[in-house]
Amino acid sequence: MKRYKNQIARSIETVTHPFFGKGEVLGERWRGQELLVHFRIGITVWIPISRLKIEKRERIKPKIMETPPKIGEHSKREMLEAFKLGIVPQKGVLDFTYGREEEIEVVKNALTKAGEDGGGCLIVEGEYGGGKTHFLDYIYLHALSMDFAVCKVSLDPFDVTPYKPRRIYRELISTFLYKNGKEKNFRDFVLDYVKDDLLKDNRFFRHPKDIDMDEVVWDWISGEDKPRWWLSKKSKTRGLPLLPSYSTAADNYCYILSSIGWTLRKKGKKGLVVLIDEAETLFHIWWKTLSLEKGLNLIRGLALTALNRLPDKIEGKIYKDEEIGVLVEDLGDIRIIHRGVRNTMTPYIYNKPSGVFLVLAFTPMVSPIYRDDILGLLDRGVGFISLKRLQTSAYDNMFYRLADIYQSAFPDMKITKESVEELKKVIIPFSQRGVRIFLKATIDAFDIIRHYPGIELQGLFG
Repeated sequence: MKRYKNQIARSIETVTHPFFGKGEVLGERWRGQELLVHFRIGITVWIPISRLKIEKRERIKPKIMETPPKIGEHSKREMLEAFKLGIVPQKGVLDFTYGREEEIEVVKNALTKAGEDGGGCLIVEGEYGGGKTHFLDYIYLHALSMDFAVCKVSLDPFDVTPYKPRRIYRELISTFLYKNGKEKNFRDFVLDYVKDDLLKDNRFFRHPKDIDMDEVVWDWISGEDKPRWWLSKKSKTRGLPLLPSYSTAADNYCYILSSIGWTLRKKGKKGLVVLIDEAETLFHIWWKTLSLEKGLNLIRGLALTALNRLPDKIEGKIYKDEEIGVLVEDLGDIRIIHRGVRNTMTPYIYNKPSGVFLVLAFTPMVSPIYRDDILGLLDRGVGFISLKRLQTSAYDNMFYRLADIYQSAFPDMKITKESVEELKKVIIPFSQRGVRIFLKATIDAFDIIRHYPGIELQGLFG
């Protein structure tokens, strides 16, 4: 029998128990107060030494423990944890993007043009599990390297929904990042760029330069859900404008985002890239007609703000739409929603150009609203990328890279090149189910092989 890993060299080898009979000592614990004994009747158990009779004493030198396995590269193990969920960790995105050369070229050209023109909008369409989130992460990191500020939000049907613009703004601010010697966040942006007279006429950003930026103020400007009385406790913060939670407040948040984009350009940056993932969440609320209309208004408003297709002053005819019960601004071929309180209205764009480059990621929908209201934006200058199914060669490259990462994470795993090739044949069929499933299946397979080295590969998923 294999000796216990915590055994040390002892002079006791054979003992007798009044009930279990004779046995062999395998180990000890509690400084020798208990012994691990394998009895000849076939059981192994810890027994207090006081209940044992020592039959034989001689020097034995059991093996203390097997050599522990090498840990491998910790960063690679972190990557594997993400792959098990079917996603690529963000820090590995730029080096782990395969088969998207054409789409990447379109994105690079669009970002270059947005940096020159001061805005732009792009719709990315792809099937579920086809790599949309990964592609947006690629845009996020590439835009950051091109001297844009970036922010990203993933929508859901319950909390961060299209008809709750403050919550979307809050999530965007929490992921806000730009480079200025080093990576900086939204607080750095306010401290670096807002505390001067550049935004002295801005409804929201003219205030921070005059007040102490304590946590209450940071929560306010970041869109956190705080009651108004938090601001009213101090005289200097009492007059700060409300960041409303109303579903009709898309104008306020487009105004703020365009303020940020415009300021970044004034300070020598390329602008602000806003990435919205899971945008098809908009259609999860189709049964609520008014909520859907307000959600569509936000998506349209952001797109038209990014395209600089809206005025930077309120100049259209404003009236109440009796059918949906909200105030709208009629700009001829465009209608946009405003809040019902006129003194809180803002234009959607602070100053032109807005400096915003918007990317919307959708799973294709059969809804006529998607076709008419979302894809209809293509006629106004929105770009479009359809993420096609990856070629088999891309999955081949992906598989070999995963194999290298796995073996770097677990260097003691024994697997031959022939076994890797055999495993690839087993895994490649999963590519028909998309990138997410392929990643998960590959890592699951390597996990099984590591724990069960002799397993038959052909029957691995049978």
